[in-house]
Amino acid sequence: MAKNYKIKRYNRIYRGKRSTGSLVLRGALVAAAVFIVAFVGYNAYGPIRDYFSGALAAASHTAQSEAEPAPPPAETSEPEPEPEPPVPADVRALYLTNAQIRDPAVLDQLLDKLTRTEINAVLFDLKDQQGNILYRSDLDLVAQTGAQAENAYDLGALCQKLKEKNLIPIGRLNAFRDPIAPSRIPDAGIKYMNTEILWLDNAADQGGMPWLNPYSDLARAYIIDIATESVSLGVGRILLDNVSFPTGYGQEYASYGPTAEGVTRSDALSVFLDQIDQQVQAKGGDVSVYISGLAALGANNTYYGSNPLAIANDNVTIGVMPAQFGDGFTLESFSLEAPVLDPRGTVDSLLKFIAPDVAGKNVTVLVQAYPASYTIENNKMYTVDDINAQIGAASQNGVISYIIYSPDGSYPQIDV
Repeated sequence: MAKNYKIKRYNRIYRGKRSTGSLVLRGALVAAAVFIVAFVGYNAYGPIRDYFSGALAAASHTAQSEAEPAPPPAETSEPEPEPEPPVPADVRALYLTNAQIRDPAVLDQLLDKLTRTEINAVLFDLKDQQGNILYRSDLDLVAQTGAQAENAYDLGALCQKLKEKNLIPIGRLNAFRDPIAPSRIPDAGIKYMNTEILWLDNAADQGGMPWLNPYSDLARAYIIDIATESVSLGVGRILLDNVSFPTGYGQEYASYGPTAEGVTRSDALSVFLDQIDQQVQAKGGDVSVYISGLAALGANNTYYGSNPLAIANDNVTIGVMPAQFGDGFTLESFSLEAPVLDPRGTVDSLLKFIAPDVAGKNVTVLVQAYPASYTIENNKMYTVDDINAQIGAASQNGVISYIIYSPDGSYPQIDV
């Protein structure tokens, strides 16, 4: 058998021998080709990348938009209305005594009459000048002082009844003129010549009484607690009376303690008024400070440390009763002749004189509805015309709020 032979192929048999130059040229061409491909690929990659990135992002955004619908536009809420003030700008009030308040039959009859008049508020007493708390209080300090009056009325029920008749409850609170509380809480009272003995505004055998100390934190807290409790029971406004230092004899013997050092009388009263304003307003009420016409004219600045109108905050009640000026009155450039006989002229002159001092304040006037003392020569009984004359004079001076006042609660002029 013949042998199979493998044929060997040698490429070199068919190729000629290459020179070194051709090899170099070929390498250069290959390198150039690689560079061109790389360059084209690099430049093409960016747009392609951007295209697909944008397309993917758009697709993703479209898918998300289809999966999650856009939220509805937020509704614009109406601003909440401001709360109504506890007492309107035009107070038209009448004073009723504690005896009238405590008698249900008398009170109902009076309130029925008032609903047929322009009266929209009733003034009554919370704490009198003798220091008695006339309503039923749950305060510990009131129990400690023993100041709770016998037959005290139910303040919550009274305020509810008044509001049902569309009448605003205004409670009068005598502040630092209080002979009861210092007797039971000595640290709240004015002392005699830095001793532990209470100072009296007159000799003891002449009926001298102690006073609460306006510098005392305890005295202030006592008054403020009564005010805030009253508002929480329904009182709309606290009428603060006797926000002053004591009147009477022996002022040089009165000692006010270490808290008085470096603090003026007017500053002490201003701090107190700021405190009671803030706390009463927090309960939903407001405070008005009573200032007599004489005090408003500056006749009693010693008891306040300055003119009380400069100490009072936003709300003031000015006593414009002509009877306080007697048969006549003169103070520097202010003068009145026979003021009781001219109620309109008296109120007009007073309000014009103090106008710069009450600018920007909410003013209420306390008008006279009672006969003046019989010791006054130029005197007369006051009729409904005299009451209206005072109210009209106040209105002409921009004061539309008033309280008709008779100490005994008798108003035959207006059938009340």
